[in-house]
Amino acid sequence: MKLYRPLILLLTSAVGAVSAQTEDDRENDTPTGTYWNVGMSEASINTLVGQGWRLTDIQVEGTSPYTFTVAMVPNSGAHAISTWWYYGLDAATLSTRLSQNSARLIDLEVVDNGSGAARFTCIMVSNTGANNKAWGWLYNTSTAAITTLTNQGNRIVDLEQYTLGSTTYYACVVISNTGSDN
Repeated sequence: MKLYRPLILLLTSAVGAVSAQTEDDRENDTPTGTYWNVGMSEASINTLVGQGWRLTDIQVEGTSPYTFTVAMVPNSGAHAISTWWYYGLDAATLSTRLSQNSARLIDLEVVDNGSGAARFTCIMVSNTGANNKAWGWLYNTSTAAITTLTNQGNRIVDLEQYTLGSTTYYACVVISNTGSDN
């Protein structure tokens, strides 16, 4: 099991420090437009982002070349937030990007790089100001470890099953199940 400790430490230390939180993006029920499509390339996604759309969900369809299925909303009004997306990252690079962007994950996909190592595709959002949430993530883990994490007062916001080599693993993103996130 791989546990990204600095974020889990944030999870335990930030719970008491967060006073004003916005609702989780996936629970935002403010009416808005949507966009959904399959077979999207990086360039196609980035064009839409440049036109004012932002990713809310991404699935990896293929890795040679990378293609994606995406869901998007206009990045405006109640849905406006700083966001980033990446693909093909190893865990260390993903952790660095989270830190550099002061961000948290909202969607995480894991694929085998062809040699049995995890490569991540993700959507992250700003984890600052009113959008700050206590959160964490796990990968290359079991359902038992995820159950332990949820029993410690966390709520799953993304859960993935994947295979590396011949072993099935799980990855999850959680937020603290307290306050307005309960």
